[in-house]
Amino acid sequence: DFNEAGMVPADDGDVRTIGICVVSRKLRDISVPSQKFSALVIIFLDWFASPSEIKSGLPEWNPADGDVSFPNLAVSEAAVDPKPPMLVETEDYGFQWRMVIEIDGPFMQNYDLRNFPVDVQNLTVKIASGRGDRGTNAMRFVPTRWHQYELVHQHVDDVMAETKLLNGKAVFIDTDPDYSSAMRSYSQFWVELKVQRIALPYLFRVLFFLEIISFVTLWGYRIEKGEQGSFTNRLNHSATMLLVTTTFLFIVNNYLPLVTYLTILDKCGILYFLFIFLVLVGEVITTYRKFEYVENGLVGLFVWAGIQIIIAMLFVQGYYAESRKKKKSGNDYVDYVRARSGEKYEAVYKCKCRLDEDMLA
Repeated sequence: DFNEAGMVPADDGDVRTIGICVVSRKLRDISVPSQKFSALVIIFLDWFASPSEIKSGLPEWNPADGDVSFPNLAVSEAAVDPKPPMLVETEDYGFQWRMVIEIDGPFMQNYDLRNFPVDVQNLTVKIASGRGDRGTNAMRFVPTRWHQYELVHQHVDDVMAETKLLNGKAVFIDTDPDYSSAMRSYSQFWVELKVQRIALPYLFRVLFFLEIISFVTLWGYRIEKGEQGSFTNRLNHSATMLLVTTTFLFIVNNYLPLVTYLTILDKCGILYFLFIFLVLVGEVITTYRKFEYVENGLVGLFVWAGIQIIIAMLFVQGYYAESRKKKKSGNDYVDYVRARSGEKYEAVYKCKCRLDEDMLA
């Protein structure tokens, strides 16, 4: 029943079709420990004005009353503070109501951090239609006529940013009435920005120092066994390196993901800690029984080299797993939204997106 603009007149039934465009800016604070991100999200809405509304205007503005004259939105994990709509006369479509909703704050997000710090994350904002009075559907989202794109991300350079934007996608979807206690289908608009973490700082700040500490541990084998007090010196050296590693990991863990599973970086820290601990155990064992290759450090060197190979394999495997997320196509994204929303309905429209363009200044 859509016309050329993708809308139906306001008088046509209880459902009012609402054109929607979402602009995201200032993507920041993609906080790992707190599982959230912050952004400035601006929602532009437009819908046809009925003849009675053109003549007398809308009732007194009260966005909480649930009247079908006003879009009643629910935005995922965010407080909605709409501004009163404005009546605008357009050359092509006559009189329209236009409304702007601005949200600047945190959005909760469940991150998958198993491959941290080479992970790719999907930052999702779900905009759902509310209900009108007497349980009627208040509105249905459709492509906007106000702007050329349904999703626009305006990039802002930030030297503190720890992620880079890969792409953005958006989709309209109608919910399955079987999931509603009122047995009604509601309109939703899903917006997703895909970002990739910049892993290099974590490699230098964490992994590089752990490699240096573990390699310096091998230097204890240069202390000759025949020297007086050499056994004590070797133990002191290994024990000191173990304490240094423990302190370093204790401090670093305060800035790493607090999740119930191990990330790649957690596994690397555990491997280096176990290596230094085994070196210390080997020093104790060789005081009771002679093992030439253990005493001269050859075994320790091979074990250290083996750990480097294991760590490299962990990062390669994690990077390959995350790279598949980057290649997700538009059709894959529709299936992904349907799976996440628990809906079996087909998406009604895949949106046009533009990234890093200042086209709505």
